Amino acid sequence: MNMEGRQLAGDGGPSKVRIYAEAIEQARHYLVPAIRKVAPELEIEVVYTPARLAAHHQNRLLRALYTATTPDGLITLIEDKVETPLAVVEFSEAVMTEDHEYQRTPGVFLCAALDLAYIKVAGHKETARGMGGNTSFNPLSVASAFIEKAEYHGFLLCKWATLPEDATKLWRDDRFPSIPHEDACPLYRSSIEAVVAAAFVDGARPGNSFAKAVWARISQTRPGQEYVEEVRAAPGLRELNSAWGAATLNLGYRRWHAEEGRMTVWIYRWGHGMDPDRGCLQFVGSFSNEDHVVARYTGLRKSRERRIDSEDVHDVHSLRQRFLAVCELDKGLDKAMLRQIANRPIVDGIIDLTEWLCGSGVYETLNKPATTLVTFADELIIHDIPQGKCSLRVVWDRESVLGCEVSQDLSHIKRVTERFQGNSPLGKLMGRKREKPSRNPVRCLQVVQGGKWA
Repeated sequence: MNMEGRQLAGDGGPSKVRIYAEAIEQARHYLVPAIRKVAPELEIEVVYTPARLAAHHQNRLLRALYTATTPDGLITLIEDKVETPLAVVEFSEAVMTEDHEYQRTPGVFLCAALDLAYIKVAGHKETARGMGGNTSFNPLSVASAFIEKAEYHGFLLCKWATLPEDATKLWRDDRFPSIPHEDACPLYRSSIEAVVAAAFVDGARPGNSFAKAVWARISQTRPGQEYVEEVRAAPGLRELNSAWGAATLNLGYRRWHAEEGRMTVWIYRWGHGMDPDRGCLQFVGSFSNEDHVVARYTGLRKSRERRIDSEDVHDVHSLRQRFLAVCELDKGLDKAMLRQIANRPIVDGIIDLTEWLCGSGVYETLNKPATTLVTFADELIIHDIPQGKCSLRVVWDRESVLGCEVSQDLSHIKRVTERFQGNSPLGKLMGRKREKPSRNPVRCLQVVQGGKWA
């Protein structure tokens, strides 16, 4: 595919592709070569971007993405002084289990809402030590679920092969161990090619069937055709809901269970370790057949100090005090939400936060754990273990807070982006390090950290 000298429709000058990366090695030696193969004339910038950089973007889509997830790679297009995300890229080396796959879906949800491509380079290696969780789960069920419910075709799971002689080790590049060997992940290059072709040849943009244009492009390649067929054959929502519906409440040891129209998902912690719980809440809660989604919290079951233990509780008021004490150690839940839980009256075992959450600017200032709760669940239930003497329900009217229906196509998730403004590229906070001049320059931009150039 030759796009020498091509400009995008409506662009007043040559457009530019920018790659944000957590690991420069992955960007320079994996992302850039794939784009170069498709569009050798493009100017490409590589930006090292830790998560805190997101606060300096005057770009609502970029900031929203970094609120939902911390991508390993992000491909954006800059034209007419506007920066538009095109694709999120994630690298995963985790052993494949069902909850691990759900854990990594928060970024997929926002990509689905914003019509971006989500490219996951995943090494589904085995483990010699054995692994808890459902290892027989088909990860392509995630792609199938998004297509079936939200008509989102942008989730591209690029399998990173293991060594032929050792299924516990990924087949890595000989020089750059953080990336796959050239022959270990054929779908990846097809995915990057499809993203660039959808933008440059088809003129597609996020919000205008961009993900479907990428899907159409990738379906024309051999790796893409194989992927499409595998997704079609993967278990769908019926099979997923059948498995979730068969789960039973195993106090403190099962991540989710369905009962009488309610899907309950366990939250064990609020801080950085909340990622598995957050992902499970979002995926299972969104794709379950149950109408009411509950997040359940008892603290960290293996830690006496960070657990709401039955012997410390005798009524809902002591339960609330124990919850607040645990949250002093298990930091992460929004402090303003904790103050509301601490000070609002308990009526029939319920604290209602709807009025507060509907207040001007409240939703926009919630941190990630609180935003996840409010956007993807209808209530938080707090109780003790193992006896379950008392329970306290913290509730809100989700549709009133979001200002829209909880929709089948997941469009209500766009509410997350409304707290941010702007569409301009990041620029002033970066120092620039130019490489030796070449016909197709790749500029490496780095951010200032602690007063020094990174």
